[in-house]
Amino acid sequence: MAIAITRFPQLQETGFLLVVLGFLLAMIMPMLLSMVVGAVALRLRAAYFAIVTIGVNQGFRYLIEGLKILNGSEGIIFTAQLNSILGRERASIVSTFWADFIVFILAILAALITPILKE
Repeated sequence: MAIAITRFPQLQETGFLLVVLGFLLAMIMPMLLSMVVGAVALRLRAAYFAIVTIGVNQGFRYLIEGLKILNGSEGIIFTAQLNSILGRERASIVSTFWADFIVFILAILAALITPILKE
């Protein structure tokens, strides 16, 4: 999400749609990563599964820390860009209340879907 807000300055006129684009990217990228890890790790059993899962996790961690586009281990700070896109007050509301609300809804959905998938 931070990449969409900081790396697409030509889209900042779209306002809230840029935040929606960032949210969509924030859903798509972990899905792709989990598909890659799953393609490798799900072919293995027992301890090998655990070792490969941990190894791939550490490999991606070092990759992300080393990428310049993500500012390494410092992360991406996009408060100024978010303030210019949405305005200071709306950006504050989005980054506090609505972010927490969306995480809460996703946690409830995960709690409801998990027993269904377990069957």
